[in-house]
Amino acid sequence: MSDINQTTQPSVSNGTEVKDDMWILNPSLKMFLLMLISVLSFKGVVTNTMNIIVFSKLRKNDPINISLLGLAISDVVVCLTTLFFFLGTADFLFEFFLLKLRINPIQVLYLSIGIIHGVAVRISMLLTACIALERCACVVFPLHIKRLITHRRVSASVIFCYVFGLSDLIPTYFTSRLDWVYFPTLNMTILSNVMMDDFYSVGVIIAPLKVAIFLITPVIIVSLSTVVLIRHLRRSVIFRQKVSITSSGNMTSTESAKTKEARVVKMVITICLLFIICYIPNTVLVMLIYFTSEVNLPNSNQHDTQVIYYSGFLLDTINSSVNIWIYYINGSIYKKYFIKTFHF
Repeated sequence: MSDINQTTQPSVSNGTEVKDDMWILNPSLKMFLLMLISVLSFKGVVTNTMNIIVFSKLRKNDPINISLLGLAISDVVVCLTTLFFFLGTADFLFEFFLLKLRINPIQVLYLSIGIIHGVAVRISMLLTACIALERCACVVFPLHIKRLITHRRVSASVIFCYVFGLSDLIPTYFTSRLDWVYFPTLNMTILSNVMMDDFYSVGVIIAPLKVAIFLITPVIIVSLSTVVLIRHLRRSVIFRQKVSITSSGNMTSTESAKTKEARVVKMVITICLLFIICYIPNTVLVMLIYFTSEVNLPNSNQHDTQVIYYSGFLLDTINSSVNIWIYYINGSIYKKYFIKTFHF
């Protein structure tokens, strides 16, 4: 193992209490956050599985359903990896993994599940940006864009988001790997995450690109698109009010199409607002991690920093677990197929 950098060694208090990477939150607060995130994650796995089933049936109706299907798949992965990560790092399992199985659970879970979680989050961000941009283009250039947005092209864009997001795994697994490391403080060899010699040199190049492409760009696209969509929705409301005053009472096919479009726009706006609320704090946090040395969880003993990290996971989980209510409330066709499929 001469070509790798050994990770931080765990320290032991009274011969049993392992403190490597252990977050020193108040035990009650830590248990509350652990239970809350675990429950939301499990709920997100169930509800997004239901979304996948419904959107699989709706994908031929409207190209946006293909994007929403891709988003539901990535959200399932986000919630599932969050659930396994937090259950695996619970206090009652930590010492069992470390002392009995000789596995550093946090570092092993980070390289196996944590990285996948981050990729799924970034894919969700890219897909949300594509959905917002596509709907924004439809309302700004309705006569030109809608003819260009076909089922095949939307499917290709979803596949591109997944391939592009998965490409983020290459530098991570190229510069890190699991290996057996001897820890003198424990007098045992433990399976841990170790970093290759070029870890930091590659990180200096990759980290700013990841922040710019996967975090800042989607947040900017979604934020600007949301502003445009809100303005369009307001104009649409004014238009419908004028129509209701001048019409004799029966809604024409054109008016019905505009009402349907307004519902879709309202749904996308709600998704975007949830995205902005959940991911702007996380984007700021990640930028602090990459560009400063003040926020670094494995080497930090600051209570506030650990609360921020738990909050980041919580916001990820909320964003990925509540979309079903947005679809059910704002999507009449989704609601119809949902009730028909699950007999509610």
